[in-house]
Amino acid sequence: MSGREAAGNDQQKPMRKRRARLTDADKGIIKRIGFYGFQTYPELRSTVLQKKSRAHTWVILKRLVRFGLLLEHRGDNYGILGWTLTPKAKQFQFLEGYNLVGPIKAKPLYRTSFRHDLILREVQNIVCRSSIVSDWRTERYIRAEKFRENPYLAKSQDGEMFCIPDAMFTVETDQNEWTFALELELTLKSQARLRKKFEKQLTSPDYHVALYVVANDELVEKLEEALDETEEKSIKVRVTRKKTQIFFSTLENLRQHKLDTVFNRGETKFSFNKLEKRDNG
Repeated sequence: MSGREAAGNDQQKPMRKRRARLTDADKGIIKRIGFYGFQTYPELRSTVLQKKSRAHTWVILKRLVRFGLLLEHRGDNYGILGWTLTPKAKQFQFLEGYNLVGPIKAKPLYRTSFRHDLILREVQNIVCRSSIVSDWRTERYIRAEKFRENPYLAKSQDGEMFCIPDAMFTVETDQNEWTFALELELTLKSQARLRKKFEKQLTSPDYHVALYVVANDELVEKLEEALDETEEKSIKVRVTRKKTQIFFSTLENLRQHKLDTVFNRGETKFSFNKLEKRDNG
């Protein structure tokens, strides 16, 4: 065989496709986004990428996008808002054992306000400073767990039969342990929708207490009216023996008073710091 023929045969050989080799930083990013859902650059920079230079962090994120493992989400000005996982990212063996959110188990990003997500993370940072608070779970995680327990509901994008809060967490003292739900309400919804939501929350077996962090005092009044009406008129609520306790406070109060923020409903009030002091006392 002549040298020219050999060269021609070499050119016909298919190129071997390069496999994505992931570093520890890559795996850390994927695990974090898989657990928490949508992540912004500051959140990744302050956690799994805190030991990397700013320039290197962008190289890593761009490479994961190029590998088809991360999906970029951009705003109206084409700036990057953050990242979520692609279905391809769940094929890696190192993700086994992690409660990852599948593509049909979580609401699409456009259905959740970007501002709402950022404020919810701000609330999380305040609440989780308390020593009696642990096991914070996001709505995406809760939704994934619900659909894992009930696979036939996986086709439902809303999970309407469940009242899935924005977050859940555990409050544990020496005497008791409670499961808390947290709702961040920034806009007024219809009274009918609120009554339906309160009915599910009041009768939910998934948590003992529901905290509402609300945009302003006027919105608190509207929510309390809907809650009062639900407790008065709902037969399902009236026959339920153990009802969820629901408390309200405003976002401004939480930002100003942190763990001293008073959540109340009528004459019943509590704060995380008072609960913690009572436990230590």
